[in-house]
Amino acid sequence: MIKANTFVMIEKVILPKEFRSSHLPDATKAVDVKAYIKGFLREDANMNQPVTIITSLGHQESGTLIEVHPSYSHSFGEYIEEMAHIGPSLFDILKEGEEE
Repeated sequence: MIKANTFVMIEKVILPKEFRSSHLPDATKAVDVKAYIKGFLREDANMNQPVTIITSLGHQESGTLIEVHPSYSHSFGEYIEEMAHIGPSLFDILKEGEEE
């Protein structure tokens, strides 16, 4: 049981796949458009149950509870050797332009 006022993330279907445009690629129109929203539980709840949250801006949202104490997990991807030299090379090119 997750207690009320716990910071959580919900999943909310914004547009069911049945209502998506027919002009989209097949793989795209086969899935719902979803939003993932963080906020504080209004009432005690269990995972994967419908809940209501209050966001940090005070908005009330409803959806399915999918995560407790969500964190950021994004990155800029794996290291790419070729990218490491772009900054210094670009700096040299720009510096040459200033000298002319």
